Amino acid sequence: MKRTLILLDGFLVLLVTLLAVALFFSVRQQRTENSLLDNQTEMGTNAENSPVSENEEADEQDGLNILVDEVKDGNFTTLTGIWRNKSVSSTAQEILISGSIATIERQQYELIFGGLNAETALPYLNLSIDNSATEKILALYPKGSAIPVIHSDGSVDYSGVHDPTDQTKDRIMLGQSILPVTDTKNQVLYREMEETV
Repeated sequence: MKRTLILLDGFLVLLVTLLAVALFFSVRQQRTENSLLDNQTEMGTNAENSPVSENEEADEQDGLNILVDEVKDGNFTTLTGIWRNKSVSSTAQEILISGSIATIERQQYELIFGGLNAETALPYLNLSIDNSATEKILALYPKGSAIPVIHSDGSVDYSGVHDPTDQTKDRIMLGQSILPVTDTKNQVLYREMEETV
């Protein structure tokens, strides 16, 4: 009888410990989400549609904007946030960027400045795992920039006339291939929430 009570006591202590750990992580997650939401509310929405120049600092009322000069210097804080695809037809895609780390499908990648695209002069980042290069590339499109698209006849539009994305917002895309209009629309990600920097 005494042994049964000792086992039950041990089980109860273990159960209480597990519940405490679960509660801790739940509260931590909720604080993170609230911090992201509070920051988004404080920053407001972008009311101005003019592109941000490379040397211009982001206005606090506009929230974060991709600053190409900072990205080229290896500072990725202007990419911080949750990026999601708005297309209803595509499979939901989400990237969380915090500092120099991007989380894609629960896998963490280190962001490394890869260079500037030869045709657009826009930056792209290489994604690596444990200092090992991967095939993944993250193309950056600051607000005001056009994403090139390929037409059915094989010609490429760099002007932005056929760019199906919202050029008044920062955008990112996995990969650096030039895609048809529909595929571009389905692959582009917009920042939905900014993480507290």
